[in-house]
Amino acid sequence: MSLRFLLTQVALLIALMATAGGAHAQTALDLTGRTLLHSAQSARGSADASMTAVRLAAPPDVRIEADASGQPAVDVFVRLESAAAASEAIAAGLVLQTMAGDVAVGRVSIADLGAVAEAAGVRSVSVSRVTQTRLLFNDAARADTRVDAVYAGTGLPRAYSGTGVVVGVVDSGIDYDHPAFIPAGGNPGLVRLLELLPNGPGQPGGQREFTAAEIAARTVTEIDPNGHGTHVAGTAVGGVAPSNARYRGVAPGAELVAVKGDRAGTAASGGFGNADVIAAIQYVFDYAASRGFPAVVNLSLGGHSGPHDGTSDYERALDNLTGAGRIIVASAGNEGTMTFHAGYASAVGTVYETIFNTTINPVATADPNTNKPLELYGYAPAGAIAFVRPKLYATDPTGGLTLIGRPATATAVSADGTNVSGTILDLATGQTVLATFTVTTARDPNTGDTGLQVAFGSANNDLTAAANRAFGLETSGSAGGPGGR
Repeated sequence: MSLRFLLTQVALLIALMATAGGAHAQTALDLTGRTLLHSAQSARGSADASMTAVRLAAPPDVRIEADASGQPAVDVFVRLESAAAASEAIAAGLVLQTMAGDVAVGRVSIADLGAVAEAAGVRSVSVSRVTQTRLLFNDAARADTRVDAVYAGTGLPRAYSGTGVVVGVVDSGIDYDHPAFIPAGGNPGLVRLLELLPNGPGQPGGQREFTAAEIAARTVTEIDPNGHGTHVAGTAVGGVAPSNARYRGVAPGAELVAVKGDRAGTAASGGFGNADVIAAIQYVFDYAASRGFPAVVNLSLGGHSGPHDGTSDYERALDNLTGAGRIIVASAGNEGTMTFHAGYASAVGTVYETIFNTTINPVATADPNTNKPLELYGYAPAGAIAFVRPKLYATDPTGGLTLIGRPATATAVSADGTNVSGTILDLATGQTVLATFTVTTARDPNTGDTGLQVAFGSANNDLTAAANRAFGLETSGSAGGPGGR
């Protein structure tokens, strides 16, 4: 990331509290949405100028598109007091894509974000993020997971192969002509294919559906240039022909529904918008309902935005889609050795400090998915955290830590909403800026807990690749705020 990107982010965050809009819009709209809204309002001139300003301000995992008039737009999750309130959000500017219980998923022109957040019945508006795939190889997985025993019915009332079940794979697409997915031996193979189309200038992307008849006639135009989706589908349902039994997947008897969800077209990968993922899952479940079958949808997608504890609007939408005969499966991830997450419990009146070491092995450092700011998320009972103080440490080969920077004062936070930017100063001089940070809090409308987000920035905006550095976050519920070692 460039220095210009960082400076723009800092300037926008400092100015966010002056963004036009009511108090409810300031608390209902998430930090990313407020940043994008302010950048659009600050731009003067043409749609191109507004688009440039918004894309400069957008985090790397947020996809900015153009609405019908060429103005910047973004996919969002709108949490509602009830599903009936969706009409108010639509009237304010939401272009509805799908409903997931009390969460509406769709697209909003960035200039209308504030109006949607202020609409009657809207609890929160959060910007959809983009996740990526990684290609792995399928090796003896059936033996490791004892799937072959399930095929044989060992220890079970009968044998199982997936017959009478729909398996959905939301991924980079599928090689529909691969022998692994062609109906054979009584197994249905690939029965539906939905392709989410790329977004063009001034034209939001649509979708294209291919039926079983079109797949059988080989008139499908979709391709999977990345190969990840084909690999995942093969693991799930591949090898439907008896001649492919050696390499068959987990449920070769199931009906396979594939969704190319990255809107990449012929490119290797465009990432997966969370809003698109929700719509894709709904598509699979709707097809299964038309067949009277239960369904399971696989998401072998990786992403690190959000708290990962079930409290985000995206996670809530996923939960709302599940139920009897509707299961969502997510991959565990390929990044167990990477220092992406840490956590702790908090209690009123107690001081905590958590260290996040950003020294990562060279392979991980070279990974483009780590080239982004360090963001920390957490929840605490209302009132448990009153002050926070981010810190910066130097590390040594033995794991020792030396404090080298912290803000001049602790940052007071409110359970009802805080959006404060600051700098981490060199401890030796008290003046040199070593890093920047933004602290955001909001009250969870369902639990009353305080949500806490801290984003760190640096000169190159790439803290996960910073050698010999660690970040600490000290929190306290005491009136005096954190102290400082």
